[in-house]
Formats: sequence, C-alpha cells, structure tokens
Amino acid sequence: MNNTSKKGINEKQITMTADDFIELIGAGRHTANRIAEQAEAKIYIGRRVLININKVRQYLDGISE
Repeated sequence: MNNTSKKGINEKQITMTADDFIELIGAGRHTANRIAEQAEAKIYIGRRVLININKVRQYLDGISE
C-alpha cells in the first residue's frame, strides 16, 4: 500500500515550498509556477523559493468567475 500524505494549509501558515504548493493545487510544476508568478507570490531566500499563500488566494479569487 502506498503511504502518501497530503499536506493541507494551516491557517497560521504564510508560505510553503514550491513542491508543497504543486501538491496542494494538484497541478503540474509548470502550471503551478505560472500561477505563483502571475500572483507575484514567489519569495526568494537564497536558492530557496517559497510561495506566499495569501497572494495566491487573492489572485485566484480575482480571476475566478
């Protein structure tokens, strides 16, 4: 049996890694990267890339019908 676990968003959580973001939205790496860029939600700390969850939420709310 495959023992995978899905991560959810903790209400106190402000950012998440790009890999966790990809898993969360259930899209491919390219699509998730485009969403994060268009939402201007990427945070660079050295070589590490974090995604600002609140900016992504605002962006997705703004483009949804």
